[in-house]
Amino acid sequence: MSGAPLVRTYRPMRPKDVPAACALVGQFDPGLVDTAREVFLTDLAHPEQWPGERYRLVAESDGAVIGTMGYGRGAHPAPDVLWTDYLFVDRAHRRRGVASGIYLALEQVIRSTGCRKVYLDVGTVHKQPDAVAFHSRHGYRIEGILQDYWAPGDDFVVMAKALPEETDHED
Repeated sequence: MSGAPLVRTYRPMRPKDVPAACALVGQFDPGLVDTAREVFLTDLAHPEQWPGERYRLVAESDGAVIGTMGYGRGAHPAPDVLWTDYLFVDRAHRRRGVASGIYLALEQVIRSTGCRKVYLDVGTVHKQPDAVAFHSRHGYRIEGILQDYWAPGDDFVVMAKALPEETDHED
């Protein structure tokens, strides 16, 4: 695939998108596909919680799902706090602004919920330097590292971003 700009849209995930979103997950971690499918289907089964408590977004280009990301309340919900999850972009479309576009679109939805802070987790810093750098460029900072969480040498790195209230500026 060339480096030409993509024509893409960002929209809420629909049930028919689940197989394509799972295929994206499988490109990077085949062992995570069943868990991802369960998460996607659970999220889609509760539309009354969208966008306040959970939300799932896809990036689409020429009718194909090329990326996905979502958010939810997390394992230990706190008021006005959300956790993003499952940022996956098709390998053929990486490094072309798709993930950044997903972030911008998802952040608009997150802001509409009144969320004050967003968290995410990445793998071990030395194993995932690109992920840490990417999230840092989008305003996230490391707030904690649970060493050897997943396995010896495989940490749980927590990153966060404060979302200050948007104010109208009148001149």
